Amino acid sequence: MRMALDRAGLNPDAIDYLNAHAPSTYAGDLAEMKAIKKVFGSGAHVKVSSTKSLTGHGLSMSSIIEAAISVLSIDTGYCPGTAHLRDPDPEAEGIHLLFETEKTDPRYVLSNSSGFGGANVSLLFGKP
Repeated sequence: MRMALDRAGLNPDAIDYLNAHAPSTYAGDLAEMKAIKKVFGSGAHVKVSSTKSLTGHGLSMSSIIEAAISVLSIDTGYCPGTAHLRDPDPEAEGIHLLFETEKTDPRYVLSNSSGFGGANVSLLFGKP
């Protein structure tokens, strides 16, 4: 996430929405939550959800599906909520989790994806 921001010349405050990888594994979700807090700080304004709760885990297609949803959030002005999220882990405290879809008109969006063997990517999309 930090590298994507640096390469784009943006500060974390510029990001309006983060489509987290969040595969609903304890270790994976915990590591991503810690990374989000490290980059954005606790209590940051960035809205965070995981669209896997809506689409399922597409394995090798996940990053493409989530990137497309991230671009659509910019195009439509809506950030999708995390379906079925009722009782988030206490580690999520300080992260602005989206429980429902919100009209937010995001300008800049990050989409995180992680793969087996440590293949990780954060894609940054923005309005021209």
